[in-house]
Amino acid sequence: KFLQAPIYVSIGSNKRFYIEFEDGRAEWYGPEKLADCLEAHCDLEISSVAFGERWDTFFVVFSDGSWDYQGKGIPKELVRLIVHNGGFLSDLICVTLGPQGEWFVATKNGQTWWGGLSDELEKNIYDLLSAPRASDWKPRVVDFIDFGESGSYFLSYE
Repeated sequence: KFLQAPIYVSIGSNKRFYIEFEDGRAEWYGPEKLADCLEAHCDLEISSVAFGERWDTFFVVFSDGSWDYQGKGIPKELVRLIVHNGGFLSDLICVTLGPQGEWFVATKNGQTWWGGLSDELEKNIYDLLSAPRASDWKPRVVDFIDFGESGSYFLSYE
């Protein structure tokens, strides 16, 4: 049997996942409200799916920059940023959530924000961003952060 290759995979704690395949099909395991969210926005392509620290917590970003989230575990700082801080962010490309309340946001214009990080990760990012670059004068920029169990993380930067 020929299996379709996945084009997007998101994995969360508590065995939650979202997988999208080349043929447009998607499979997921998570809270019921995730199915409701995906059904309500079935005409939009998925840009990112994130699972938070609680079973019911998720955040979905769609390819047009719009988004939806549910759950009591959505960090308040994140909600303030996207809803209350200077208006309503509507150009998101990615949101990630971690199992300890961590979060990361990236927008289409290249801006990024993060919060809820451990002191160790905050220091590592500070050291990375403040270190001199040998090749040119441009400062380093964090492109993406994803969070795992036991304080693990993946960080990419320019």
